[in-house]
Amino acid sequence: MMEKPFTGERKRFSVKDVEKIIVELERDTPYPVDIFPEISKIQWKKLSSILPQYGGVSLDRVSGNLMRRGYLIALEDVRRKIKEGDGKNE
Repeated sequence: MMEKPFTGERKRFSVKDVEKIIVELERDTPYPVDIFPEISKIQWKKLSSILPQYGGVSLDRVSGNLMRRGYLIALEDVRRKIKEGDGKNE
């Protein structure tokens, strides 16, 4: 499917449209907690001490890298949903 060229006009999305997209993205998470359980405080503490010793990097650096990637993926998901027409005004 070929994209239409940008004509200078922008769609306006209502708060309701954006909320609908967010709800759908939350529902469609690729990382459900039942498959990828939360890490406990004790496990985080252990990781914080192990990473610098054996990996040569801090947990903050690893976390920042992962969060940045997740953030960019989330933006792409929003763009995809908008292009699919889920956010169009009715």
